[in-house]
Amino acid sequence: MKSCFAFAALATLVSATSAGADPAGPDTVSVDLGLFMNASAGEIYYDGPYPTYVHASPAPGAPDLTEIKIDLWGIISLLGYEAIAGVTVTDTGSNSYGQLSPGADVDFMRLKNVEPDLDVIFAYEGPNPIHAGESAKMLAQRVASIDSFNGAQDAWDMTHVSLGAGGSLTALFGEPVVDSPDIIGRPKLLLSEAGSFESFRVSMEAVVPAPATPAVLGLAAFAWRRRRRSGRRSVRRPMTP
Repeated sequence: MKSCFAFAALATLVSATSAGADPAGPDTVSVDLGLFMNASAGEIYYDGPYPTYVHASPAPGAPDLTEIKIDLWGIISLLGYEAIAGVTVTDTGSNSYGQLSPGADVDFMRLKNVEPDLDVIFAYEGPNPIHAGESAKMLAQRVASIDSFNGAQDAWDMTHVSLGAGGSLTALFGEPVVDSPDIIGRPKLLLSEAGSFESFRVSMEAVVPAPATPAVLGLAAFAWRRRRRSGRRSVRRPMTP
């Protein structure tokens, strides 16, 4: 019983330490998901390490456009991270640029299989003066649906965000996104780029698991010694799926 109590105390301390370890918020790391480029309706060119988690198909209601689905939670699980803090789409700087073709155009950007009241804040950074002064609400309106069309211009059509050379559009989440048992399906990024053969990169801010502190490690060692002194030859452990 003493050994069980020690492990219960350890679990409580770990929980409390993790929750208060970083008052400014969890530590994150940027994960490059790869390079993307539209090839034709429903098809893309993808150069990256996660092809199993990337899919493309004709966009619902707009078969001449492409919808990209990225299984963010599958990648998070693969890499051993804890949650998703945000996603960013960045122009590669290698597209054709001009007044009528300002690089990659983000037509649609939404997270699927998340809580409906998740707070998502959009932010633009780059050389396009049209988006530099736009509010998060206006940027969100531009990428809320797949509605861009041939000849649409970001100056007066609220259908997309033109990134410009090296520009980026970021969606930050009010709280880190995890896989919820109350929602069917894992968190995914739905994305559509309006142009053809314009390249862009996608990255994800992933939450890194909090490391154990020396106090937690010391208590773990104490609990282990108590268990060894109990004289038991084996320890019964819960089954894992």
